[in-house]
Amino acid sequence: MQTVCSAQNGYFGKFIGEFPPTAVHNVKGRVYAASEDTIYIKGFHYDGAGPDAFFWAGSSTDFPTVNGFIIPDELGR
Repeated sequence: MQTVCSAQNGYFGKFIGEFPPTAVHNVKGRVYAASEDTIYIKGFHYDGAGPDAFFWAGSSTDFPTVNGFIIPDELGR
């Protein structure tokens, strides 16, 4: 079953959390689990000044730990 993430119906998936206010490079946004393998970030903002940008995920409720992982892009990198 595919979850519909649509501003039209107001459902983006299960709310996971927000980027912490201490995030560097003014990163902001609300994160949702749209499906088992898809996240949706509403209101994403990034200042673009980082030397390398990627999403790091994990199951910790704090900042991601060494037990986390980099989320690959659509090409698997």
